[in-house]
Amino acid sequence: MARSRDYGSTRNSGALKERQAQRERCERALIELDATARIGHHEIPRLEREIRHRLADWRAMLRREILEAREILRNLVVGRIAFNPRPEARVYEFSGRGSFGRLLAGTTSPVSVVTPAGFEPAISTLKGSRPGPG
Repeated sequence: MARSRDYGSTRNSGALKERQAQRERCERALIELDATARIGHHEIPRLEREIRHRLADWRAMLRREILEAREILRNLVVGRIAFNPRPEARVYEFSGRGSFGRLLAGTTSPVSVVTPAGFEPAISTLKGSRPGPG
């Protein structure tokens, strides 16, 4: 009797994991659809060109600056990168997980921060000086 319960719980656990994976795939698809709707289909080719151009710039910089490249990769890669041989193509496929969180995190001093154009009145209000009447 205990074995049938174990089998049932294993089967339910597997079904639950598959259901969660399906939900995650659906959520990703919805995010992509939402982004596409906001951007518009006509913008996608231009954005792809821009992204490819920026990636080419990053790749060139990373090849020139080896120490910085290693540090950036340490901050981007989460866990291990898995390499799988494809003998028929004489290449390795690799996959892994990444995150921009550690790459974008950091510290700065107030001296190095510049106010974006258009925010001057709001900042001057915070300092106590208000623009006079027109």
